[in-house]
Amino acid sequence: MLVSWRLRRIEDYARNAAGADSTNLAAFADLCGLSASHLARCFRQTTGKTLHAYVETVRMDRARKLLAETDMPIKEIAAASGFSTARYFSTAFRRVAGETPRDFRALAKAGGRSPLFDPRGRRFQGLDDRP
Repeated sequence: MLVSWRLRRIEDYARNAAGADSTNLAAFADLCGLSASHLARCFRQTTGKTLHAYVETVRMDRARKLLAETDMPIKEIAAASGFSTARYFSTAFRRVAGETPRDFRALAKAGGRSPLFDPRGRRFQGLDDRP
């Protein structure tokens, strides 16, 4: 089990890091003063999900919010959300949300959905929603 200060550090780092650093297990392990394998095991025991899945959720939440609340180009949203290219962002977004970023934005702007809900109406889970 991870202590709360380590979980907060992980959450802060995941929300503020960009690019490859935001998914680098070794960087998270250094941040917490643990080995990468120990951190991965403890994080999963504590939250019920892998660190990679958690970081992806944080990135997608950031992207959904930017898509719904701004007129930033998708390329800029991809970069701000920690993705290396707009193409990779669009592929990952479609896999997670079930639609393209452009379609999501159009529905969100039209009032068709909240950026915190997936296409099936369930709330996306962050670190605060752990089981």
